[in-house]
Amino acid sequence: MKNPALHFAVIAFSSLGLASCATAPLSRQAAFDETEFAHYHRPGSGAVTGQLVVTGADGSAHVGMNNHVAIFPVTAYTKEIVDREIGNGDYLQPSDPRFLKYVQTATTDAHGNFRFNHLAAGEYFVLGLAQWNEGNAAQYQWACETIKVGSGQNSAIKLAHDIHSPKRPMLVLWPLW
Repeated sequence: MKNPALHFAVIAFSSLGLASCATAPLSRQAAFDETEFAHYHRPGSGAVTGQLVVTGADGSAHVGMNNHVAIFPVTAYTKEIVDREIGNGDYLQPSDPRFLKYVQTATTDAHGNFRFNHLAAGEYFVLGLAQWNEGNAAQYQWACETIKVGSGQNSAIKLAHDIHSPKRPMLVLWPLW
């Protein structure tokens, strides 16, 4: 794919458990229900601005500069994506192709800042993958938060993750695009 942001969305939300590629993908428990998503497909007047920052194994903060961030509605289907694929590292069957039209992506600037516009009111997952180098090794870390957006509201979020936190998503140690 020529669009790296779309490539991020396709890979990040289709099959994250790359460490388990040798095994068959697990079945999804939540069915894709387009009625849960329908409200979010209409353009809205809300916006989300934020910054992607993660904490590495050495305890230092790493700004997610020029990295990809995505936003998508909170539904039963997306909760499974976040909990099982990102949180547990499970290798699930590919996402329903209809899901992608509800995912917006952005690239952070040199300070890790990002913005999503024209959002319908509702609750969203904001998800980013920060990349940095520790010594000669590239490191990758997911950060995921939820945010509620009101009509006409500009919501701010710090998309952060501390690797030393007990509620951490999996540490990703391979490039996804």
